[in-house]
Amino acid sequence: NCVFDQKGNEAYFKMHDLIFDTTKSNNDSSMNKSKLVGLAKKVSGVNEATFTKCLEDKKFKTEIEKDMQDAAKINITGTPGFVIGKISSDGKSIENATFLGGAYPLENFQTIIDGLLK
Repeated sequence: NCVFDQKGNEAYFKMHDLIFDTTKSNNDSSMNKSKLVGLAKKVSGVNEATFTKCLEDKKFKTEIEKDMQDAAKINITGTPGFVIGKISSDGKSIENATFLGGAYPLENFQTIIDGLLK
């Protein structure tokens, strides 16, 4: 979020990919502020001081905690986690939702999506 705040979507997804490429496995506790700053340096145009201040100030703490609470409500406890379904006509819920927790092959997604399109 601190990278997105500075440089937008493209930089956010570059940082996202760097984090996932660097994280070894679930419950990998080796990611820390120093490593995050090092990864942010690899994203073109990110100001290190601004990024570090964002981390230290915990600028997005409330937003992240809300995301985690929302995920926990539907039993998403890690990444990746996917909810696949149809958005209701009022846009407030997901109908015929299926949850996939973990990394699955494309065929699993295709089966679920094909079923929703029928």
